[in-house]
Order: sequence, then C-alpha cells, then structure tokens
Amino acid sequence: MDKSTKLYFHAFNVLLLIILFASYSHSSSRIPYGFISSTVSISGPSGTGSGLFVRTNKSAYLITARHVIFNDKMTLLNNTVELISYSNDPNDLLPYRIELDLVKLNKNNHVHFHKSHDIAMIRIQQRPNNDNTGKFAWIDGIKIHSTPNTKNDIGIEMNDLRLYKDVSIGNDTLIFGYPNSIGLKELPQIDFSRPLLRKGVIAGKNNTMKTIIIDCPVYGGNSGGPVMEIEEEWITITNYNIIGIVTQFIPVKETWLNIDLKYANINLSNSGYAVVEPADYLIELIKQYD
Repeated sequence: MDKSTKLYFHAFNVLLLIILFASYSHSSSRIPYGFISSTVSISGPSGTGSGLFVRTNKSAYLITARHVIFNDKMTLLNNTVELISYSNDPNDLLPYRIELDLVKLNKNNHVHFHKSHDIAMIRIQQRPNNDNTGKFAWIDGIKIHSTPNTKNDIGIEMNDLRLYKDVSIGNDTLIFGYPNSIGLKELPQIDFSRPLLRKGVIAGKNNTMKTIIIDCPVYGGNSGGPVMEIEEEWITITNYNIIGIVTQFIPVKETWLNIDLKYANINLSNSGYAVVEPADYLIELIKQYD
C-alpha cells in the first residue's frame, strides 16, 4: 500500500469515527423540550383532555379535539376549564395554571371548531393591535392562577407542523398527553399534573377519511394531545414535527353468544391502534381566524 493510499484510509477512518461519535451523541440526546412544554392538560366538570399550544406572529392558540370542548350538538360542554402546561425550561417545575371562561371567549369569537373534523381551537393570547414586534397579551376571559419562573412565549411555531401528504408510514411517533384514566387511585404511580409520553409507529393512512393511524394505545385524557413524527433524515440529522392530534382509539369488538338463553354479550377493548386528525385541519382553522 503506497503512502497516498494509507493517507486516504487514515482520513476515511477519522471521518468514520467523527460520524459515529456524532451519531452516538445525537442518540443520547432527548427531543426538543419545547414540544413537551407545549402539551396542555384540559380539565372541567364534564371531563378531561389534552391539547397543544401553537403560536403565530399574531396570536397563540390552544388546539385540542373538538369533542373535548363541544358536545354532539356543538354546544360547550363546560362553562370554564383549567389548563396546565410548563415552561420551555425543563428545570422550571412551576406550571402555568390558567382558567378559561369559555362562555366569554366563545361570545367574543375566540373559540372555533372544524365542521367536519374533530379539531377545535381557542385563541388565548394576542399581540396588541396585531403588532408583530409587541409582546403577547392574554385574551379577556382568561384568569392566570400561576406562571413558571422562566418567562417565555408559549407554544410551538407553525413551521413545527407537518402536512398529511408528508407523513411517512413506518416512521416512529411520540404522543404527548395527560391520560388520567390509567392507574389506580389507591396505588398512586403517576403525577397526573405532568404530561406522559408514549412511543409508537405510523401504521397507516386512511386516505378516504384523511386521517393517520398509529400503532400506539391511547386512553381517556389523551384526546387532543399532539402526535410527533420522528424522521431520521441521515446519521446525525433527525427531524421532529407535529403531525396532528389524538382523537380516538380503535376498538376490538368481541361478541359472545349464549345459545341457550338467546342473548349476546358485546365487549369492546383497546386494539392498541389510534386515530390522529392531521395537522392540515388545525392549520386551516388558524389561517381562517388568525
């Protein structure tokens, strides 16, 4: 082997070590914390759910499943709800505790829902006079009970969202939410005031309904929670995008027949698959009312 060939192989080995080290360093890092802190707990007298804060240049919004806010007749389920979320600083454990007067917010045209898809949004902050350089101010109808020590803008940005057409089957997903229906009250294991993550896979797309199917079980309280797609673009490059929100689990139906007494017993169980409304519809709502 001549000198130039040896130099070539030496340079190649050094480059390979750099790539492997970078890959190891990357794999040991966590996802951007802003996605976790933008996840919201929603609780009211009629039930609970999850949501996501999203901000534009003009406003900040709470995005959630329509059925968390409205009943089948499209009237409000609760007059007020409480939100819990956290700062973008993972060391700041003090939460935002925010009370929403849904009646007032709805009356002032800050509450909207998609007519054909299970998505709703509530404007919670706005820049004064739509000044893109000013600070966000809370909307009238919102009461702040507590805030983190670290002050920062709430919510992910619009460019963190990914459209349905760009979602790839087989990629990993993470769901964020507050599944407060799991666990036992007499055996406390979970801090229900903080979000839980669960990993899954994008299992398929329903092109007729334009929904995303994920192989990941969800439970009561997960509705409205954001779903992230993790895309490995290259050895050291990973993309994180919100592709939609959880709206329902897919059940397994079992029918047991009692031939002698002539009756049937139907059981529904969680299949482990869930339905995600894509980000396209929350983008549509925001663009319509922003």
